[in-house]
Amino acid sequence: MKQLPLFLTSRIQLGAAVIAGLAAALLLPRGFIKAEAGGQGHLVLSWDIGALVLLVLWGITMVRTSPIDMPARAKAQQAGEWTVFTISLAAIVASVLVVVIEFKNISSLKGETKAFHLALVIVTLILSWLTMQLIFALRYAHEFYSYSDGSDAMDGGLDFPHEPEPDYLDFLYFAMVLGMTFQVSDVDITARKIRRLATLHGFVGFTFNTVILALTVNIAAGLL
Repeated sequence: MKQLPLFLTSRIQLGAAVIAGLAAALLLPRGFIKAEAGGQGHLVLSWDIGALVLLVLWGITMVRTSPIDMPARAKAQQAGEWTVFTISLAAIVASVLVVVIEFKNISSLKGETKAFHLALVIVTLILSWLTMQLIFALRYAHEFYSYSDGSDAMDGGLDFPHEPEPDYLDFLYFAMVLGMTFQVSDVDITARKIRRLATLHGFVGFTFNTVILALTVNIAAGLL
């Protein structure tokens, strides 16, 4: 299978997603989403478009990259990779805060407008959650296939059963299991740096899932 060029790094993909989100914010008609009671629906929809573009780009990268090419991709993305990780994670946190603000204003809406904004909140939470899992999956993969200074062996740090050369989808599986259950299932962590990253993942995931649960309870209560 033909591989994506190495210059298609996470920074370029993140930049494309940011441009798509900004373009949506500028080009969508201001009246496309009503902003009754100070809602932020226009910004939420722009985030959704940017997040969807990022998910598609990262998804293509994951599907079309074989394990044999992953060390080269990890090396090509060393410059600024933690910056991309931090910015992406901060954007997700910001999106959740905006969603909470948007949800607080939904109670003042009625009819189809209220239903649309509720759907927008739900879609945004799903996209943000998926984006977070992909961010951590890429981070785990790059840490696994990186080389420490002076070392001839890959750093590794995760033991996938009967799979010495995991691909991106294996790391996505690990990230999603941890994001959903806060445990590592059948994959063992064997390195300190992965363990610390998993701790951060678990904390962020728990906070995110708590917000989702709280909003779900409020949505259900409002429908009764």
